[in-house]
Amino acid sequence: MNCKPGDLAYVRDRGNGDRAAGMVVEVVRDAGFWTIHFGFQCWLCRAKTPIPCRRGFTGRDSSAHEVVFADSDLMPISGLPVHDEQHDEVTA
Repeated sequence: MNCKPGDLAYVRDRGNGDRAAGMVVEVVRDAGFWTIHFGFQCWLCRAKTPIPCRRGFTGRDSSAHEVVFADSDLMPISGLPVHDEQHDEVTA
């Protein structure tokens, strides 16, 4: 698994013209039904700006603040490593 609840993640570009590619989302929780239905890990994700998506079985373009993404479609954003000491400082 790439992500866990509480993570921030980029939506990967899957090369299919996905308009959500590059957006930053928060991983909220396991997507339940979708995870079971598709057979791989899916996450309910939230964004501050509407996420472009396709709705239901109609496939019509829409947008929503919460969208389900497969774990493989997300790339977690990790912070910089924190060190107690700075080893690369230049002494005067």
